[in-house]
Amino acid sequence: QITDLVECFVGQTGEEKEESLVFEAREGKTYVPLSQIYYFEAREKRIYVRLKKRELAFYETIEHLAERLPEQFVRCHRSFIVSKKRIRKVMLSKNLIELEQGMEVPLSRSYKSAFKEQK
Repeated sequence: QITDLVECFVGQTGEEKEESLVFEAREGKTYVPLSQIYYFEAREKRIYVRLKKRELAFYETIEHLAERLPEQFVRCHRSFIVSKKRIRKVMLSKNLIELEQGMEVPLSRSYKSAFKEQK
């Protein structure tokens, strides 16, 4: 049994320290540098981590994940957490957030106020 699926930790990459997300999957422990993450999506009772060219899945609740992530990640929808560093454009009228690489995530009304303040 896995008690804590996700923990943020500081790992060594060369001489610089980069924070990583650590999660337990079927393949074992996976370390994903936070700088590579575009967004998290909750679906099918899992959390999907979206990177540039791939997606990884693990079991966790989005609420628990949101509590553990650093300030660079912001909740934008009941099923999505987005990396502020990857945001290109916030389209309030369309309820959409455009990210790098042409990715788009929904922006729900309940989280809109947080994005209005940033403009």
